[in-house]
Amino acid sequence: MKLKNKILYYLLSPLLFGFAFAVRAFTLAQPIPGIGTESGISSADTFCQYVNGIMPYIFGLAAVIAVVQLVVGGMQYSLSEGLTSKEDAKDRIWAAIWGLLLALLSWLILNTINTNLVACGALNIPNLP
Repeated sequence: MKLKNKILYYLLSPLLFGFAFAVRAFTLAQPIPGIGTESGISSADTFCQYVNGIMPYIFGLAAVIAVVQLVVGGMQYSLSEGLTSKEDAKDRIWAAIWGLLLALLSWLILNTINTNLVACGALNIPNLP
């Protein structure tokens, strides 16, 4: 890269990052299912409420990805002829199984240690005397 191009790059690159400071607060256009009141209107004001509403979808996405990887690994295993490609397919299948178990067991372990770790409620910090 020529010196002229480097200087131009270093002078103009801060302008690209300047747009990040002009971001307004994000408001949801639609409520997240699973979060709300009896009237069905979303009342999630904190980050924890959003996380609790999205967690079932994250676990569902992890399950879908694991199933897709199992299918790809099974097809790779059945269509491969060499020993190394069969081993790669077995590794893919086991990685999908372990990934799904890790995603599900992480919640179980955190819930077993302390239910407040996954409940994600409001912080109750006592006042100092």
